[in-house]
Amino acid sequence: MTILAPILERPGLSETIKGHFLEQFAALDIEPEVFLSSRQFYKDYPSENFFGRLARMRQWVIDTALKDYHTEVLWIDHDIVEFPHDLYQRLRKTEGIVAPIVLIEGTRDNYDTAGMRESAEYRSAVENPWFIGWGAGPVVNVESVGGCVLVPADVHRKVKFEAQPDTDENWLTEWWALCQGALAEGFNVSCDTSIEVYHAHLPSYGESWH
Repeated sequence: MTILAPILERPGLSETIKGHFLEQFAALDIEPEVFLSSRQFYKDYPSENFFGRLARMRQWVIDTALKDYHTEVLWIDHDIVEFPHDLYQRLRKTEGIVAPIVLIEGTRDNYDTAGMRESAEYRSAVENPWFIGWGAGPVVNVESVGGCVLVPADVHRKVKFEAQPDTDENWLTEWWALCQGALAEGFNVSCDTSIEVYHAHLPSYGESWH
């Protein structure tokens, strides 16, 4: 078992946020193979939206860094500032693509409402209950995830991130096309709401929401 953990650096990100992320990352109970990337696609695709370029960047990382021996890919966005040390072990209890719930630092509000979708038409809610189809357990089957995601490496070998056009109703996430492709290949996609991670409250660091 070898886990690839890409870290995508965002230009201009608060040094305080970076410090929180790196402190949490170093405390993980695993030793993944880290791939640090600061490559951007602004110059290559100047007219494309933020999420389109981010999809291209994620796919470039996979094309560059994913090796035959990798079994899983753990994506944690660089502006997530709090996550449990046993994050991987808890996520891995669920098969397929699985994400924790990503909350806004200092609140119980869902951050990635566009990424976490039960359907193309329904974005998850900001306030709890975050999902309509909440069953008896904490694991919710969804159509898309985002923010912090554990992906079987075989998903990335079969399905690609795609830059979606602004006319696509799901363009506010770079994860939709990958998750839809994974579902078509027979992989499960879910959110384990018993696992909570926290995205930086960006205005507290002098940054705007994105």
